[in-house]
Amino acid sequence: MQTLKARAICCIALIMLCAAASSAQSANTEVGFEGGPNGGTLRGSRFVEEGQAMNVSFAGGLSFQRNWRNGYSLRSNVHYDRKGNKVPAILTDMNGSTIERGWIRTTFEYISVPILARKSFGQRTKFIVNAGPYLGILIKATQSLEAEGLDNAYTNDVTELMESIDLGIAAGAGITRSLNDRWTLSLELRDNLGLVDVSAYPIYGNGGIKTNTAAILIGIACTLGERQPSPGSGTP
Repeated sequence: MQTLKARAICCIALIMLCAAASSAQSANTEVGFEGGPNGGTLRGSRFVEEGQAMNVSFAGGLSFQRNWRNGYSLRSNVHYDRKGNKVPAILTDMNGSTIERGWIRTTFEYISVPILARKSFGQRTKFIVNAGPYLGILIKATQSLEAEGLDNAYTNDVTELMESIDLGIAAGAGITRSLNDRWTLSLELRDNLGLVDVSAYPIYGNGGIKTNTAAILIGIACTLGERQPSPGSGTP
């Protein structure tokens, strides 16, 4: 299973790199890197939602963008994306007395590939909005117990209890700033809303597990090929 996942990830990245290279001469393609902190929660049943707190982690990876006139673009990423949540845990002794309080943290590690339609407004500094579907390929899922007074905190691998695919909708908004004719900085707030049950087994209360993450993505991108001004594109 892990070998198949690795092959799928490599194929996705290779296809995107080939697509970027094939259109490099037109200077309408940008390739870059983006990443930053994210916060995850889960939903789908009271069992997974009750008392939960945000699981703060990170997301990041490669970015690919194909630009057209009037500020329209098609954007994609190959992101390493950590999702999940954490819920309170109470540790007791043999008599039922509380000896420590902590958290049970659930973490899903994905390679996520969104396909986003993007619209930008402005010239050198642009406001951007984008939205579209995403595909997530599960790499690993774990549950860990965390408590200050617990020396031997445990982590369990629960990958086999989860589905290997997550599907959902990604949407975001932010700004970009052109440094020169070649390089662009970006800042985006993006939400990834899972639409399918990622649990391979029934959840207590006839519910399921669906993911949700919000990320702050800071990126830098390079325009490939020779830049040629296009009417109505907003490029100075």
